[in-house]
Amino acid sequence: MYNVIGSVMVIIMILGNLENFTVIYTYATNRKIRTVDNLFIVGIAISDMGQAILGVPLVVASSFSKHWIFGYSSCQYYAFITTFLGISQVALLTSLAVDRYYIIVRCSRKLSNSFCRSILTITTSFLFGFGWALGPLVGWSSYEEEIKGIACSVSWEIKDNNHLSYTFSLLTFGWFIPLFIIGFGYTSIAWTIYQEKSLHQHLRKKSVRRSSRDKKVSVTLFLMIGAFILSWLPYSVVSMWSALGNYESIPAWSQVAPAVFAKCSIIWNPIIYVARHSCFRKAIKEKIICFTHMNILTIRRKTDRTINLLYLNMINKNKKEGTHGENVLLDSNFHNNQSCGDLAETLYIDASVNDKLDMSEMV
Repeated sequence: MYNVIGSVMVIIMILGNLENFTVIYTYATNRKIRTVDNLFIVGIAISDMGQAILGVPLVVASSFSKHWIFGYSSCQYYAFITTFLGISQVALLTSLAVDRYYIIVRCSRKLSNSFCRSILTITTSFLFGFGWALGPLVGWSSYEEEIKGIACSVSWEIKDNNHLSYTFSLLTFGWFIPLFIIGFGYTSIAWTIYQEKSLHQHLRKKSVRRSSRDKKVSVTLFLMIGAFILSWLPYSVVSMWSALGNYESIPAWSQVAPAVFAKCSIIWNPIIYVARHSCFRKAIKEKIICFTHMNILTIRRKTDRTINLLYLNMINKNKKEGTHGENVLLDSNFHNNQSCGDLAETLYIDASVNDKLDMSEMV
């Protein structure tokens, strides 16, 4: 079982880093997709990638070792990072639901997020997660090993007043209230969209385009929120079971599977968003093509320089042996970096000209 968990976590770690880095890099290097909505997506991607980089590798190493190998301090660190980024992501998704509610239901962009307000909202969301994650480190509840000793989390099973107050406060303000807000917001959005279709409202063409785009974004965000909730719902049920019932009565697989499945949330968001966002797909495709071409171009140039250098060395050697006036024909493929095309040209290097070349420059 430990090897299976470790193997699954390796896949999650690789995909989580690759997918979320691609989203962040594409947003940073393409001005066309730097919108307010995408800024929130980047905030979520940063949270996901943080877990993939800072947390998952510890679980991978411990899984293959079949026990937590990093000590008490690292256990506290891992649990803090996981709680911090998880609650921050819940806050970000809730903020997105509120933003969609005001745009679709209230038909008002005054209370929706501008760029500066979005930065403030994202920062507040991370501070919200940081505050809840800090609690067990300062004495309100505690962190300890869980899922067969290969990861750490909040001490859900301890039932004194200190631990129970934190557990129920965290579940209430960090899970149930955000779920209620998200549920209310998207229920209202769905009802509004249904009413618009049933009433066949006659809107101007520009308004129709804007409304259609807003609805498409809302559906995309709804899928992302749904994937996150489904990923973390089994783990939240097990956590409540541990807090209210007998922790030892929970089967081993019921402890492990929800925790591993919750980690899968870091790979769903990029897949859903890129699949639903044509501009993002186009931008990523362009980056991949350019990156591939640049690598090929670099390899070809280095190869051509090496061949040229070898021929020059051979010419100099022949000259020392008394051979003069020989021309050497080199076939080199050079690539146009702007058009990403291939230009074939024949390079002739005369032995008499090579005398004047500086060998250091060729290197």
